[in-house]
Amino acid sequence: MLAAFYSDNDWLACQGKTDSMPAHPIRAAHRFAITENLVPLSSSTPYSLKEKLGYTSPIGFGCLPAAEFRVKSCLISTVRTRTVVFLNSERVPVSTWLCLDRLGAGSSDRRNRTQPYTGQISTFQIVSDGAMPQSGVKFSGHGYMVRPCIAFPPPTAVDPAADGFLLEPNLEISASWMYLRALSLQPDQSFLASPGQSFGQFKGTLDDLAIRPAGYAVALSIATCTLQVLQIGALVPDASAPAAYIYSGQGTRAGLLYDPVAVSCSLNKILVLQTSPQYPQGCIAAFDFKGNAVNCFSGNQWIMPRRSEGTAGVAILDLSVESKGYIFVLKYLKPQIPPVQASDYRLDFYSPDGSFLTQVSGLAAACLQVDLWRNLFTLNYEIIVGTGRTEPSVSQWIPSTP
Repeated sequence: MLAAFYSDNDWLACQGKTDSMPAHPIRAAHRFAITENLVPLSSSTPYSLKEKLGYTSPIGFGCLPAAEFRVKSCLISTVRTRTVVFLNSERVPVSTWLCLDRLGAGSSDRRNRTQPYTGQISTFQIVSDGAMPQSGVKFSGHGYMVRPCIAFPPPTAVDPAADGFLLEPNLEISASWMYLRALSLQPDQSFLASPGQSFGQFKGTLDDLAIRPAGYAVALSIATCTLQVLQIGALVPDASAPAAYIYSGQGTRAGLLYDPVAVSCSLNKILVLQTSPQYPQGCIAAFDFKGNAVNCFSGNQWIMPRRSEGTAGVAILDLSVESKGYIFVLKYLKPQIPPVQASDYRLDFYSPDGSFLTQVSGLAAACLQVDLWRNLFTLNYEIIVGTGRTEPSVSQWIPSTP
């Protein structure tokens, strides 16, 4: 028996096959495996909003479907017009996937859990990506005066060392070091299941973190234009934690960075989104895991400029790489007359060799992450109302079938 499932436009979405069996009219249901087909990316692939994270008391977190955005004008205004101008000291979305957000006054600093802190601090939480987000809610319960970084092993990683990774600032003295710790996503464990232990230490304050499938952690420092790379081994006491190797530095020659913004890892290389005097609208630089420039883009180049936007000023925000090497770049065009509108945002798609595929306009977000099925998750400038603390919402965008 062959079963095939098609989309509305007759594209084969998945299929399954079993051996022959007798056709009994009252036979019990027969289950068998199906194989899903990956939606191809091309110059005509659009992305549409599927749902976003909301909050309703007393149920808690839930997914608001896209249909509600079209029906309720109040939701249209929040999801489609919140942009970078919405930021202030209380409303800063700062990471993707596991949401880092800003806590309100009165939360405890991790250096002193017993005393409330009256300023703004960074914290993190998780929600389920299934139909019931509240079922997976887990909140750290404390925050940081120096912002940590969070990353997760990609789905192609084999036997990752942890559910997730937290690059945590040194809490005892200053942020002169950051420790790479294991995060547990299990409901019966605390986030930091092994306090005082880490995989390694990174020098200074880092701004972004990515995990390579083969077991490397890569951190980016915007201030020093450096990459720090650590091969993830076993957890050890902080005092014995190995130091990450430091590569790159500021400059324009091969292997250096000029004004980096974000880092991501593919199967075999490190990609950094940055601007430079030669590429003021943004470019992507490629490195291996020893900090060497890699000539992996078309024309045997180690650096590729992003799609030109003419004479417009461009602010680059984030990048993400999916499992087969396709690259997603988030940015917005700087208007001649502020403020920035949702229509100013652009999401560019590139082939693994750096060649431009297509662009989606109006996807206003702070940062993004692409999953194994090419679904996009964005951390929005919109603030969730009703949770009792300041935190950003998350939206899911899906590719349309050909």
